Amino acid sequence: MLKRIQVSKAAAIAMAAAGLVYFVLSILPWLKPLPLMPVAKSSYAAGSFVSLSDMGWVPWHGGGAGSLRAGYLAVTVSKGQALSPAMFTAKPPAVRGVLVDIPVSSPLTQAGKTVEVFIISPSGKLWQSGPLQVFKAPSGGGIIGTGGSPLIVVMTLAQAVQYEKASLHGTVSVVGMQS
Repeated sequence: MLKRIQVSKAAAIAMAAAGLVYFVLSILPWLKPLPLMPVAKSSYAAGSFVSLSDMGWVPWHGGGAGSLRAGYLAVTVSKGQALSPAMFTAKPPAVRGVLVDIPVSSPLTQAGKTVEVFIISPSGKLWQSGPLQVFKAPSGGGIIGTGGSPLIVVMTLAQAVQYEKASLHGTVSVVGMQS
């Protein structure tokens, strides 16, 4: 019924060696670590300086991740967004306006988003900014959490002067806007 196949000892050893080589070569890609891809740890507006400490690194299933250095962003990026060398420039892009520190923050503000600044006194509203682009936002995790740094927005020179005058006489509030 069943025929017995006789295999020489050398052939059996050769087949076992070939099987072992195939096994090792098939698991080798799994043993090699995946390349890492840089991602933004926070949201940053175009023109922000992003250092290597501002980047997180996650495994990447594509080809080589390439090298990435610190630099100025040419585009706005969101938290967790993959970063590539094409997103960076050697010089900061010109900011259209004046960068102004606002001592308070809205918990929903992020770099590149739009906010409105109000200054209110006991007698009523003193000043309202209109839509302003956020240049840098604190990275605090709490409801109020400012993370130890101010909210930085871009204003025209006239707005910045009005803000500075009015902020001496009232309470500053920031409202995040949908953008």
